[in-house]
Amino acid sequence: MDDSSYDQVKDFLMHGIIPENIASTKSNFIATARKYRINARGFLTRQNKCVVRASEQELIFTTFHKHSGRQACWERIKQR
Repeated sequence: MDDSSYDQVKDFLMHGIIPENIASTKSNFIATARKYRINARGFLTRQNKCVVRASEQELIFTTFHKHSGRQACWERIKQR
Protein backbone atom coordinates (compact mmCIF):
# COMPACT_ATOMS: atom_id res chain seq x y z
CA MET A 1 0.00 0.00 0.00
CA ASP A 2 1.39 3.41 -0.84
CA ASP A 3 2.47 5.53 2.13
CA SER A 4 -0.20 8.24 1.86
CA SER A 5 -3.05 5.70 1.67
CA TYR A 6 -1.58 3.82 4.63
CA ASP A 7 -1.52 7.00 6.71
CA GLN A 8 -5.03 8.05 5.61
CA VAL A 9 -6.57 4.69 6.50
CA LYS A 10 -4.72 4.57 9.82
CA ASP A 11 -5.85 8.11 10.75
CA PHE A 12 -9.43 7.24 9.86
CA LEU A 13 -9.42 4.11 11.99
CA MET A 14 -7.73 5.80 14.95
CA HIS A 15 -9.41 9.21 14.92
CA GLY A 16 -12.30 9.05 12.43
CA ILE A 17 -10.64 11.63 10.16
CA ILE A 18 -11.71 11.45 6.53
CA PRO A 19 -9.00 13.01 4.34
CA GLU A 20 -9.85 15.82 1.95
CA ASN A 21 -7.97 14.39 -1.02
CA ILE A 22 -9.15 10.83 -1.53
CA ALA A 23 -8.95 8.90 -4.79
CA SER A 24 -12.63 7.94 -4.72
CA THR A 25 -15.83 8.94 -2.94
CA LYS A 26 -16.13 9.21 0.83
CA SER A 27 -18.34 6.14 1.04
CA ASN A 28 -15.87 4.07 -0.99
CA PHE A 29 -12.99 5.25 1.20
CA ILE A 30 -14.89 4.35 4.38
CA ALA A 31 -15.87 0.92 3.02
CA THR A 32 -12.27 0.21 2.07
CA ALA A 33 -10.87 1.50 5.38
CA ARG A 34 -13.22 -0.70 7.39
CA LYS A 35 -11.58 -3.78 5.88
CA TYR A 36 -8.45 -2.91 7.89
CA ARG A 37 -7.66 -3.01 11.62
CA ILE A 38 -4.92 -1.59 13.81
CA ASN A 39 -3.11 -4.20 15.89
CA ALA A 40 -1.75 -3.77 19.42
CA ARG A 41 1.60 -2.55 18.10
CA GLY A 42 -0.05 0.20 16.04
CA PHE A 43 0.40 -1.41 12.62
CA LEU A 44 -2.30 -1.57 9.98
CA THR A 45 -3.52 -5.13 9.34
CA ARG A 46 -5.93 -6.84 6.98
CA GLN A 47 -7.11 -10.42 7.47
CA ASN A 48 -4.72 -10.65 10.45
CA LYS A 49 -1.67 -9.89 8.27
CA CYS A 50 0.41 -6.71 8.48
CA VAL A 51 0.04 -4.27 5.62
CA VAL A 52 3.39 -3.19 4.21
CA ARG A 53 4.07 0.40 3.16
CA ALA A 54 5.37 0.82 -0.37
CA SER A 55 8.55 2.46 0.94
CA GLU A 56 9.33 -0.63 3.09
CA GLN A 57 8.28 -3.30 0.60
CA GLU A 58 11.64 -4.07 -1.00
CA LEU A 59 13.53 -4.16 2.32
CA ILE A 60 11.01 -6.54 3.89
CA PHE A 61 10.94 -8.73 0.80
CA THR A 62 14.71 -9.12 0.61
CA THR A 63 14.94 -9.74 4.36
CA PHE A 64 12.35 -12.50 4.61
CA HIS A 65 12.17 -14.06 1.15
CA LYS A 66 15.17 -16.33 0.90
CA HIS A 67 14.85 -19.04 -1.71
CA SER A 68 16.48 -19.54 -5.06
CA GLY A 69 13.62 -18.10 -7.12
CA ARG A 70 13.21 -14.88 -5.17
CA GLN A 71 14.16 -12.57 -8.05
CA ALA A 72 11.44 -14.01 -10.27
CA CYS A 73 8.92 -13.64 -7.41
CA TRP A 74 9.96 -10.01 -6.89
CA GLU A 75 9.46 -9.26 -10.58
CA ARG A 76 5.95 -10.76 -10.46
CA ILE A 77 5.08 -8.75 -7.34
CA LYS A 78 6.30 -5.49 -8.91
CA GLN A 79 4.09 -6.08 -11.96
CA ARG A 80 0.91 -6.13 -9.84
